[in-house]
Amino acid sequence: LGLGLGLGLGLGLGLGLALLLRLQACAQTGSGKTGGFLFPVLHQMLSEMDASPDEFLPPRGGRGAEPRCLILAPTRELATQILRETQKFARQSHVNPVVVYGGAEIRTQIAQLERGCSLLVATPGRLCDLIERGKVSLARVRFLVLDEADRMLDMGFEPQLRELSEMMPEAGERRQTLMFSATWPKEVRELANEFQHEAVRIHVGATDKLVAAENITQHVSVVEDSRQKMKLLEGLVKDMELKGRNLSADSPAAGRRGGVPCHTVIFVNRKREVDHVARQLSQIDGLGGLRVVALHGDMTQQRRDVSLDMVKAGRAQARRHTATPPHRHCPQGAIGRRAHVG
Repeated sequence: LGLGLGLGLGLGLGLGLALLLRLQACAQTGSGKTGGFLFPVLHQMLSEMDASPDEFLPPRGGRGAEPRCLILAPTRELATQILRETQKFARQSHVNPVVVYGGAEIRTQIAQLERGCSLLVATPGRLCDLIERGKVSLARVRFLVLDEADRMLDMGFEPQLRELSEMMPEAGERRQTLMFSATWPKEVRELANEFQHEAVRIHVGATDKLVAAENITQHVSVVEDSRQKMKLLEGLVKDMELKGRNLSADSPAAGRRGGVPCHTVIFVNRKREVDHVARQLSQIDGLGGLRVVALHGDMTQQRRDVSLDMVKAGRAQARRHTATPPHRHCPQGAIGRRAHVG
């Protein structure tokens, strides 16, 4: 696969620069990593389809789907986002992209796979389930992409990744392996080197260790107990919301909606706290009923989608979810704060 770097734009596309059988690419969020692997993979797949169209026909005789490209992502939200981008780039082509993830009706996903799947976007858990049911075979995978590879390894997906890798053709000319990530700290890099030997590494920016983003101003507040923390949080949310409405706390209109709503994202460590804090914030005095949405792993996919749609459409001013957020789904202009109390 050819991959180039545009220093001004981050990770960019450069078809034909090099044949990279094993690639580890790191660049900050928003630098174009998704396009960095989708464009060359689709280019190569379309070339092979033109040369041998019969090789890409859906399997017959009840065999499972046999994708040529497998893109693994750690979360449902990231998987669906990759699918949407793939559908844009592959429109009016013979590439059939399908996404599978946990928390959704598996029969619907099986029906989509049976209609044909040359490119599969998946979360590891649901993919393993479908393979056990005989609905997916990885025997003909040509391109393996691990997106947000650091998160998958950090979240404990290493055993599943190793198991899935053993089901594919051997790495080399028969399979190209690409790992993409926004960060690459030492601990995760060591795991990646065990999983992927002698890989070509392409880094943009400081990716060897976790560093604070230079374009984000950070403030740290130390509190004594949960009650004080909640009071401080309510004050921060109220202040940001009033600023977003271009009002002051003493304005007669402070209790009415107006101006531009301020999107605030709040991360917590425990799922059981999410709904409680969302209720507390929705009752802040002086804001006329702040619309707060919750998001955590115990919610159904339908509820998660509704929450995300509300934020992106501007129908909610604050979002509360657990410490591992849906990747790349924060609306532009959102403010994220993470509080850790020792």
